[in-house]
Order: sequence, then C-alpha cells, then structure tokens
Amino acid sequence: MRSSRSKHCAICNRCVERFDHHCPWINNCVGVNNHNSFIVFIYSLVLTLIALVCSSFVSFGAKAYRDEDEWHLSELCIGNLCTYGYLRDSVCVINIIVCFFFGFPGTALCLVHTLNYSKNKTTNERFAKSKNNATASMASESESLMNVNETG
Repeated sequence: MRSSRSKHCAICNRCVERFDHHCPWINNCVGVNNHNSFIVFIYSLVLTLIALVCSSFVSFGAKAYRDEDEWHLSELCIGNLCTYGYLRDSVCVINIIVCFFFGFPGTALCLVHTLNYSKNKTTNERFAKSKNNATASMASESESLMNVNETG
C-alpha cells in the first residue's frame, strides 16, 4: 500500500517512500531510507569546504623567506610546494574561489533541509504546496480580471 507522502521519481523510475527530491550529487532519490544520511552528507560537505578555506588562508598567510638561494616557510611546508611561493599562493586562491563557489549553494541546501527536517516536511511537499498556492492565486486573479472585463 502506498502512503500519501510517496511519489514516483521520473528520473529513477521508481516509487519512493516520503519522497524529498532526486539529488544529482548522489545520483539517487532522497527519501525515508536515506534522508538522515543525506543531511549528514551535506553538513559534512559544508564543514569540509570550511576546513579547506581555513587551511588555504593559513597556507596563504604563511610567510616564505629566502635563505641562501633556498625558500623556506616559517610556519608550514607541504612537499616541494614550499620552493614555489607564487604557485602555492595561486593554488590557495583557486582553492578558496572553488570552495566559495560550492560553499554558498551547499550552505543554502543545509539551511533548507534543516528547516524541512524541523518542520517534518519534504522539499517536494513544500514546493508542491507553494505551486498549488501560486496556481490558486493566479486563478483568483484571472477570475477577478474576467469579472472586471465583463462589467466594463
């Protein structure tokens, strides 16, 4: 017997209990069996991005100094990357940019799913409800326009 919160996923072509959405990141539907794992995944993703940005700032801020034709880092050294300060700085800047590029949508996803989880709703239910409300408001607006046109 299918519950009212079950939906058919057009991408997976299967019925999912308490269907939230089909996630392209994990290439699977998020539903009752893996919703908690998905929330842990997106939180760990955001925490990893924060750790990468912090470590890049620390590495970027590490002062390189030259001693007898050799480069040394006063705070940290990662392999041969220490000998090329500009390369290390370029990698750190690119890493920070990429982390921010993925960090903002990841953080928004965390906030949305935390809100959904606290309200015991799914993304599908929230958007379906707002879609139905938008359709109802558009219908009422069109009816009022028709009434104005008929009287005018």
